[in-house]
Amino acid sequence: MNHKSVSIIKSIIRVIACLALMLSEFSIATYYMGDTEISGLVVFAGLFGIAEILGIIEEIVDKRKE
Repeated sequence: MNHKSVSIIKSIIRVIACLALMLSEFSIATYYMGDTEISGLVVFAGLFGIAEILGIIEEIVDKRKE
């Protein structure tokens, strides 16, 4: 994996997270996993956290000269 691919994946995750947060204003944004309801805000927080972890990985795998 290189810097560009990690960056693109991170951006896609952030976009999905933002969409989940925007949709949380509507009733369709409540996700059901078995008997558990998960709000768009929880999905947003989880995905944004994953994106930030990928940001750290992105900097670690970056081979460009400083």
